[in-house]
Amino acid sequence: MGKALQFNCLTDLREVISQLDGYFARPTPRGTHPTIYADRDDGPYRTVMGIRVCDYKLSPDGQWVLPDSQMGLSFSSTWQHLENAHKMASRIFGKPVDIFLGTI
Repeated sequence: MGKALQFNCLTDLREVISQLDGYFARPTPRGTHPTIYADRDDGPYRTVMGIRVCDYKLSPDGQWVLPDSQMGLSFSSTWQHLENAHKMASRIFGKPVDIFLGTI
């Protein structure tokens, strides 16, 4: 997807997402990175090199992400999941939400 598109509302995205076989979406607060978080030193959302410790299973020294079937970031692969995730993110963050598309 080399070109950026702008849409007026979520319903405009329904048709586009249905055509993106193999793409996944992730809603994030406006102005933030879709997978890397700002540095935070304490609490459950502490980060190590931009990775939240609550999202991944890290090695005891914090240098490696270990495989775990129950942990990781969430992405939407269907319109319905993206719509629900966007609504939830809008309520939690209380500010505009951007949607990032990528392939896995």
